Amino acid sequence: ERKTPVRGTIFFVHGGAWGAGCPWMYRLIAPAFLSRGFAVAIVGYRTYPDAKCVVRDQVGDIKDAWNALRDELKFLITPIDDGDKEM
Repeated sequence: ERKTPVRGTIFFVHGGAWGAGCPWMYRLIAPAFLSRGFAVAIVGYRTYPDAKCVVRDQVGDIKDAWNALRDELKFLITPIDDGDKEM
């Protein structure tokens, strides 16, 4: 259990124009936010052409990541961050 409250959560989706990039490439952004009391989720999605998917599927991957974070780690989401409860 955390000793200090989380100020908020940074939900970072990696770049790459849908066709490149990986979450680990952005891991160096996390320490700056963590040191200020934020939780950080760096999420990814299947990339084209490796995944043979369309943008709709990739957006679905991001949506699934948000929903998993919201459902499994509720303590990281504040009402102001998740007022809609559905992405």
